[in-house]
Amino acid sequence: MPTREFRPPEERTSPVLFFVVGILMVVVTVWTVWDEVFTRRPWKSFQQEFNRMERGEVAKLLAASQKKFGAQVAKIDAQIAQIESKLANDAEIPKLRTKLEQLELVAFERTQELGFAKANFDQAYFELNEGIRHGKDISQESALVARWRKEWNGFKKPTEKADAARDAVKVQIEVKYKPLNDLKKRRGSIAGEITKYKQRIEGIDKRFLEIKQIVLRAYERNNFGEPVIRADRCQSCHLGTNRSGFEGKMWSGTGGKKLPFATHPDRIFYLKKHDPDKIGCQSCHGGQGSALKTVALAHGEDHFWEDKFLPKSERGSKCLGCHQNVFNLPKAPILSRGISLVRELGCYGCHNIPGTEDLRKRGPDLSRIQEKVSTGWLVSWIKHPKSYNPRTKMPFFSLSDQESKDIASYIWSAGRRRTAARKIGGMGDAATIAKGKKLFEEVGCLGCHVRDAKDDNPGPPLKGVNGRPLVYRNRDFAPALKNVGRKVQADWLVRWIRNPKSYWHGTAMPALRISEGNANAIAAYLFSLSDPAKRAAEVKLDDPAAFKRGQTLIRRRGCAGCHVIPGMDSASKIGPNLAIFSQKKEFELSFGNVVNVKANWDAWTFGKLKNPKIFQTDRETLLMPNFDLSDSEARAIRVFLRGLGGHGVPHSVHQELDARAKKIELGRRMIEKYNCTGCHVIENWGGDILRRYKDKNNGPPRLTGEGNKVQPSWFFGFLKNVVTLRPWLKVRMPSFQMPEKDAAALVDYFAALDGKLRPYVHFDKAGVKPESLAAGRILFAKADCLSCHGDWPPPPGKEAPTAPSLSYAKSRLRPEWIVKWIQNPQKITPGTKMPVFFEGAGASAQILSGKRTGKEDGRWKYELAAAEESELAEEKTATITIGGKSIAVTVSGVDEKKITISSPVDLGPRIGRARIVSHGDPVDENLLGGDGLRQIEALRNFIMSQENFKAAEAPKKPDSAGGQG
Repeated sequence: MPTREFRPPEERTSPVLFFVVGILMVVVTVWTVWDEVFTRRPWKSFQQEFNRMERGEVAKLLAASQKKFGAQVAKIDAQIAQIESKLANDAEIPKLRTKLEQLELVAFERTQELGFAKANFDQAYFELNEGIRHGKDISQESALVARWRKEWNGFKKPTEKADAARDAVKVQIEVKYKPLNDLKKRRGSIAGEITKYKQRIEGIDKRFLEIKQIVLRAYERNNFGEPVIRADRCQSCHLGTNRSGFEGKMWSGTGGKKLPFATHPDRIFYLKKHDPDKIGCQSCHGGQGSALKTVALAHGEDHFWEDKFLPKSERGSKCLGCHQNVFNLPKAPILSRGISLVRELGCYGCHNIPGTEDLRKRGPDLSRIQEKVSTGWLVSWIKHPKSYNPRTKMPFFSLSDQESKDIASYIWSAGRRRTAARKIGGMGDAATIAKGKKLFEEVGCLGCHVRDAKDDNPGPPLKGVNGRPLVYRNRDFAPALKNVGRKVQADWLVRWIRNPKSYWHGTAMPALRISEGNANAIAAYLFSLSDPAKRAAEVKLDDPAAFKRGQTLIRRRGCAGCHVIPGMDSASKIGPNLAIFSQKKEFELSFGNVVNVKANWDAWTFGKLKNPKIFQTDRETLLMPNFDLSDSEARAIRVFLRGLGGHGVPHSVHQELDARAKKIELGRRMIEKYNCTGCHVIENWGGDILRRYKDKNNGPPRLTGEGNKVQPSWFFGFLKNVVTLRPWLKVRMPSFQMPEKDAAALVDYFAALDGKLRPYVHFDKAGVKPESLAAGRILFAKADCLSCHGDWPPPPGKEAPTAPSLSYAKSRLRPEWIVKWIQNPQKITPGTKMPVFFEGAGASAQILSGKRTGKEDGRWKYELAAAEESELAEEKTATITIGGKSIAVTVSGVDEKKITISSPVDLGPRIGRARIVSHGDPVDENLLGGDGLRQIEALRNFIMSQENFKAAEAPKKPDSAGGQG
């Protein structure tokens, strides 16, 4: 019977188990190292591929450069080798070098002896001065000073002699090596490009593979308000982002794989202003910038990562994090459009939205609705606004017939009529209607209103007006007027046309200073545009029960968010706060019973904007109305909403507007508020109504350069109380009756645009010399200025003026602008009717260099090289400014970039950078020495000093205004 022999554990072995475990440990170790070094480090392969690709590109450039310059370099190299061989066999050079070493040692010893002697002299001289200062006996110190001075002077000549001997041998050696050094210098200039590419290849070969990391401090704050630090490692793979040479393409790697090596689009604009070393990449693009394991993780494609990598169409939302004070950002059109939609549609009426606190309620004041509309129209409008005006901003609330009537009952009964109704005659008269149509199309109504779709195309684009939009208009600025006859009461329309603010003080509609008869005619024309048969029948709105129900509905639906409604002063906003809406998680969003919408923030927001009722259920009634947004409009608003709150760069790099930028930004908001670009071209954009004119001089003036042109005090007064500057124009500058702060903002805006930040303009009338004033009077008459700048209405037999009255000139225009305008009006306003009287005056050229060519008839001749071709008038006076000093010279000739002048004073053998300005052709050769610029200044002085321009039509020529003036 077998027995089991006992064996202690120490004697037992498990070779198979240990072998298997050992093999597993080796496999796991190899896998761990492989995973760590390769699998988890894809950025290494990216960097290797990038280095390989860049090296290949540089090698191609090197080969091309060598092909281009190689023969020349090889020839020079052969010459260098020949000279080096000759120098190596020159027996005199070693002797000269030996001699130079000996002489350098002697020169060093002599210099050292001279230095010691000077040090002894300096010490003795100091002790002598100390003795004098303390009143001691200085005989011994004086003797020491004399001794050391003698010794010091004695070493000077031997030192100078030793230096001269050493330098003479140096020169001998340099003479022998000069041909070699000249050839090497020439080789360097020819082969510089080759050397550059070789050095670049060497640099690529020496690169280390490394994680390129930027630490963003205080990138965001956690729920406890503590700053969170985040690492940005995007450029570990996106290696060409901030480098030129990789523009416009994602490089293709092995197997056609796309690699992230492209240069950032518009690199200079974006990365110069947005330094990636300070803000990283994810601050603008989103994503998990610290992740390196996979592309998906780095781009934030992780369910638990909140800050996803944004597609190009959504990326503008990140701009809002830093540019919170700007409502229209260049290079971010989708975001800017989203901001403008929120402002236009009045979303802030129901929601708290940062940046909209200063905006008035979007809809009209309904306190006096009984004076304005018919009851039938009011009910149908509330029920379905687009049935009356398909272009309206008013949203659709999905109200029943009874709910619409209840709301109308409250609005109608809560308001009170303040002006008695009256009948307006002649509404159907054909002549009155024709007159009204002519007035409507002439005075400027089409700057803000359209009648129908035909008015959407006012004419061909204005030539040269191609700037970026200052304001994005997504809806009509003012209501379309085709069906206005179905809406309003005739007497109200007449009063409204004459003085809109008498009905609603907060309206943006200005007064056009229209007489009652003309207002009647315009009203008649507008009523004629619609079919009277389609006017809704009157509805009784006096049911007390309906009034109560309407009051409840108005509070529930948030009507007071857009309208002033009596009794609703205490009504609060009904929508959620959108300041932090972008931070909502999927589980915080109600998708209702919808199953065909992706369960994420993007899809929910887009769906909600497109159809606010989409997520409604039997248990949850949604109140948001439908604005009938297009897909692009919904996406633009979503981009804006995403930019509110959420992740962003540290506050230390947020854009802070300086004083000038703040004035420009506030002014642009005034442009938006008052629709200034509906008539005027501003910042090279706008001028819609101007497109309707064949002769652009008959339309509203362009306001480019207005800050350079007008005096702030006059401009402010003009905006507050419009005066007629161009009475021959049919179109009128409206009277906006704007608040003083709005007028001041517009004045500051135009001044800031042109860098005119000082609000004060002073013309020293007392400082004008009598001879200049007299010369200006003569020039004024010679130029016949009043033939265009005459009185209105014109006297019998006189033509009507075609230019602004000069009676406002001294209070309206900046003195320096008048000079520039007279010099070259076409340069300031292309196409103006103002002629050029002083041909070439003010034409200038930037001088790069010049040299003296001789002297003739007591004048020094110079030939100048200009930076570009100039239009300086020949044989005319000009002023050249060199180093802040101005000298009057005569331009002898102009040949493209070469200018020859003669000067009464010697300007030196050579001239560096300078500026020359031509005085141009004068109007009168005998006036003020025939100097065009002086004559322009005299004319300006006269305009700024004159009270009565009619008295200047036919002056006598005084002696004091002669050639010496």
